[in-house]
Amino acid sequence: MKLYQRIAHDLDWATRNGKADEYLDYIEKNLLPHGSGIDSGCKIGRERFSRQRFYIHFGFHHMDDNGCYDGWTDYRATIQADLVYGFDLSIHGENRNDIKYYLHEMFSHVLGGEFVDQEELRSLPNGLIPA
Repeated sequence: MKLYQRIAHDLDWATRNGKADEYLDYIEKNLLPHGSGIDSGCKIGRERFSRQRFYIHFGFHHMDDNGCYDGWTDYRATIQADLVYGFDLSIHGENRNDIKYYLHEMFSHVLGGEFVDQEELRSLPNGLIPA
């Protein structure tokens, strides 16, 4: 199962059973991009989930040409079902220094990666084993 599928599964489960929030929290803290400009991590948008679409909110800490931090920009990644390619990703927010290309590539790689299997999940904190 791909990571985007696991997130969608857990979001769907969370709408029916709050226990899935633990899994989503784990994914946010451990599997979604953090660092390298995404210094405050990512937050999965639980508020507007549908079986065809979900969102990830994050900020990016920009640097100037001298390597000094130069401000923050808030972004939203929209992940939608796509019958041909599995999912379609779009990044919403200011395209400062053409950063959206980098962000798109990073999130595409992470979300399209394989989610760990059940045996690996047994080692997760608090016995988190998704349904």
